[in-house]
Amino acid sequence: MSVSVEDIKHRIEKSGSQSTAIYIAVLAAVLALCSMLSNDASKTALAAHIEAANQFAYFQAKNIRLTDYTIAATLLEANGAAGSAAPKIEAFKKRAERYRKEKKKILADARAQQAIRAEALTRARYYDYAIACMQIAIVVASASIVAGGAFLVTVSVMIALIGTALAANGYFLYVALPYLS
Repeated sequence: MSVSVEDIKHRIEKSGSQSTAIYIAVLAAVLALCSMLSNDASKTALAAHIEAANQFAYFQAKNIRLTDYTIAATLLEANGAAGSAAPKIEAFKKRAERYRKEKKKILADARAQQAIRAEALTRARYYDYAIACMQIAIVVASASIVAGGAFLVTVSVMIALIGTALAANGYFLYVALPYLS
């Protein structure tokens, strides 16, 4: 059986197209993973934002109650009702002090939620850029099948590596890159 040069060229092109197709499938799987991680980070950021807003509202309510009890105790004392209203004044002062202590914990919880939100938003940005890189890498790899040649595949691999690095950095937060953090 004789094999012509044309036949060999055709087999090489076919095997190159097949490996490029497999490479594109791998890129698509990585793209799906990055999309899932980005979605999860966005949901975490939203939940933390809502919880922080709830905590700040709770803090404000405690602050209003603290002010109310402080004013009530002060007014009772100022009106000279200290003798007959002494137990009530003491109760108001105790409640005011309790609210003062509770406010500190509530504020700390709200700020912790803000930190969680900020970190999740940072992660989401890295994932979003990784998604863009993976999509561009898929397009360039697809173009290499049509146009032929290893140059476009090489460019695609470089873009995919950048995307993979961005996704890994989004997951582990190794380095704070400017404009992404």
